[in-house]
Amino acid sequence: MRKYYNAGFARNTALLSLLLILAPMQSLLALLKEGSKAPAWELADLSGKSRQSARVENEVEMLIFGELNHPNTIQAVKDLRQLLKSTPFDSLKVRLFLIIGSPDPAAKIHQLLDEAKLDPAPLVLRDPKLQVFEKYDVKVIPSLFLINPDGIITLALSGYPFDFVDLASSGILAALKKGEVKLAKSTAATGREGASTLEELEAHRHLLLARGFERRKLLDLARQKYEEALKLAPRLLDAKLGLAGLQFSLGDLQSAEKLYQDILAEIPRSVEAALGLVEIAILRNQLGPAREQLLKQIAVNPLDARCYYLLAQIEERQGKKDAALAAYKKVATLLLADRGVPYLMKTETKE
Repeated sequence: MRKYYNAGFARNTALLSLLLILAPMQSLLALLKEGSKAPAWELADLSGKSRQSARVENEVEMLIFGELNHPNTIQAVKDLRQLLKSTPFDSLKVRLFLIIGSPDPAAKIHQLLDEAKLDPAPLVLRDPKLQVFEKYDVKVIPSLFLINPDGIITLALSGYPFDFVDLASSGILAALKKGEVKLAKSTAATGREGASTLEELEAHRHLLLARGFERRKLLDLARQKYEEALKLAPRLLDAKLGLAGLQFSLGDLQSAEKLYQDILAEIPRSVEAALGLVEIAILRNQLGPAREQLLKQIAVNPLDARCYYLLAQIEERQGKKDAALAAYKKVATLLLADRGVPYLMKTETKE
């Protein structure tokens, strides 16, 4: 019988409800404390190859305990993958292992991996006797542990709380500090090529959190996090653009305009900032200047669908229905050809 609680297997709904409430309280459910020594482990992967814990200089170890038929485990792995692909975490050395307790044959586990659509798939390790689960006192899945190069646990997290990604990024920061992991050097005045200091990495953590709050429509919290990111890294382009876009959404056109102008003063070829000013001009019904600026952008970026979308809006407001329809058709053609998403911006480079 399983010795941890899995929403996919639990039958006692009253107990399950209580566990779900307590899941974010890692001190109750993850008995291995942050700051304690991580137990050594050795497990086989799906090919039968033996893998074991190994402390590598400048490398953070990430263990996630779960099951492939458990939705929160799958979502947690996807979130971690996305986090590790994002700037600046993509420049760090982090080993991610998914440890499962399933006794199913390898073929069945491969099938579950395919169904989960984890791309790329994590390195899956099998613990059918739950020996490593017990070493780490795992009571709830998913459970996440981050371990620094000195073998110290910097994050022990049970369950899947709403701020899972922020807690994971905080754990990586703690691992970097306690393990003295060296960050890749960066030329990142724009904030898009990595981070060279822990302060810059902390700024990116605030940026990720701001985006998460914005997706959840917690706009005041998002604005606070964007501002905290800029205090730590005043030239962080993505934070400036994010804050400007948020101010625009909140109707504070003057603040948004100032931010976009500041960005263009530093990076004259910033498409996002230029089009942000166009949107502001459209809202102010300054259609002539907006159209003139758009035509300049189209000359430089003829495959940018957003330019034509904004042009269509201007033509429509001016009563030019045929011209607006032609611009909308151009948007559809570009998006279908690119197989992208609306408003996908090209990589911005400093002049």
